[in-house]
Amino acid sequence: MKILSQPTYTRSSFSNVLCHPIHVGRYLTRLGHGTTLSTRTPRRRLIFMENSQTSLHVLCSTDESGLMVPGRDDGAQVSSPSSRRDPSIPPLPQPPLPPSLSRAKRYPFQPSTLESALRIPPLDHQLGTHVVHLLVHRDGAASEVLSELLEVPQELMVRLVWFGAVYYCPVPPLSRSATPTASRDPRDAALCRSASTAGGDVHQAAQLAELQAVRQEALAKWGRHSRHQTPRRLDSDQAISRGGYLRVHMHPKRFPVAHGLSHEQWSRRLLAVRPDHVVVNKPPGLQVPPTVDNVQESLLACVEKALSLEPGSLHPAHRLDAGTEGVVVLARDAAFASYFRALMADKAQHAVRKQYKCLVSQAPPLGPLVHWILEDQRRQGEMAHSVVVPEGTAGAARCELWVEQVEQTELNTEAADLWGAKEACEVTITLITGRTHQVRVQMAAIGLPLLGDRLYTALATKCQHQRWRQSEGGVEQRQQQEQGCEEDEKQPQGTPGRVRDWCLPALMQPLAPIALQAHSLTLLEDGKMGPAPASFLAGNPWWRTKI
Repeated sequence: MKILSQPTYTRSSFSNVLCHPIHVGRYLTRLGHGTTLSTRTPRRRLIFMENSQTSLHVLCSTDESGLMVPGRDDGAQVSSPSSRRDPSIPPLPQPPLPPSLSRAKRYPFQPSTLESALRIPPLDHQLGTHVVHLLVHRDGAASEVLSELLEVPQELMVRLVWFGAVYYCPVPPLSRSATPTASRDPRDAALCRSASTAGGDVHQAAQLAELQAVRQEALAKWGRHSRHQTPRRLDSDQAISRGGYLRVHMHPKRFPVAHGLSHEQWSRRLLAVRPDHVVVNKPPGLQVPPTVDNVQESLLACVEKALSLEPGSLHPAHRLDAGTEGVVVLARDAAFASYFRALMADKAQHAVRKQYKCLVSQAPPLGPLVHWILEDQRRQGEMAHSVVVPEGTAGAARCELWVEQVEQTELNTEAADLWGAKEACEVTITLITGRTHQVRVQMAAIGLPLLGDRLYTALATKCQHQRWRQSEGGVEQRQQQEQGCEEDEKQPQGTPGRVRDWCLPALMQPLAPIALQAHSLTLLEDGKMGPAPASFLAGNPWWRTKI
């Protein structure tokens, strides 16, 4: 299997724009900007994350037709969406203000940018998140309405709907973070956060009043049931109603691997196809469930196409990281999904045995490996990760695996080029417990992060640097040891959305393959997957031989 070039981020990363005369302030406050916009506001600020820095662009409007957003060329790449510039990358020029403000433009990039974001096969880099929030100005098909509001070709809006990147509800939803007022309906107590821009209270009040009027009209028509106020993914170019709410993910996250395998190659990856489940050998670089903005390039969608199943026929019974290869079980009905998840959750019975293969630079000792970890750790500006902590730490989970075998392995050309090594130690591991990122975090904890694992390699390097700084001992060392390897550093004020430096390598190539394979899955009791022992093998890892 040929490993395709993995996506990186370009300069439009993590921009979030409100594109309607009535704007809900909560969407930009989610990024920490707290900015709302209105066509009645002659001069406002809009924050974009560009070239690893935060830049302010002046937005002007001269009439009621819409907002003028400066256009930009998205050709250059950056290391990641961080407020700290990568010194190895030259600064990008700031986009010029438009020569004329007479024509409003709602999508702030060239149409070719949107075409590139939706092309098949996809680009070898990600264009970055760009979300717009709209109020529907008339009845009509979703693609027609979006084409008018965003001033982009309708065929591109049809493609966005096909990707699953458009959400709609007939009643505009309310933010959960607003402050109630005496004049407001108690059930509508949470409208919007106030804009952080100084002097914006009057404009904000006007926007809230307009939004409330539109919302009340929609409530009178549709009622207060939650299903009318919850944005749901459009699965077709259906009719939508005036006054409704649209959320559009203009630049879906793309997965080139979904287009890199032929139908025959996918067929060879199907390990079992049965009435209530499918077992498949997932390639690296592909996510198991759909993303919020892309239902067409997930493992579920790829297997459904390979088996000629209707979209939505398969559901994940469990998951693997996007960069991990190996055995995945997909459910075809709710009963099997519940059955399999119960087996996985019952650690006492050990009904499921999972074996992994991974690559490290040096041979680890054979036998058991036990750590205590805190799962899903994330501070502002960090990716979610697990950290090793001392036994007895509140909330820590026990992790145990068994190193079964270690052998020196020669890597194929793709793996050698990707990781810069011609050979490595291939380790066979049996999981005793099952935790998030367990193999990755435990191997990194003993100083042997997996090849290609940018997240835990960076975290292990950070921990080693901190231990070196603490080598003289003292109170500071004891205090920080209690926190594991987490550095006690505060997010600088005034830099919303800043990404911490140690996360940058993982953010630069989020879909890059990791030297980890879910090699086998064995059921040790009779059940829906066959008589015991029922084993499913992924075969040789991709870094050894091509499939």
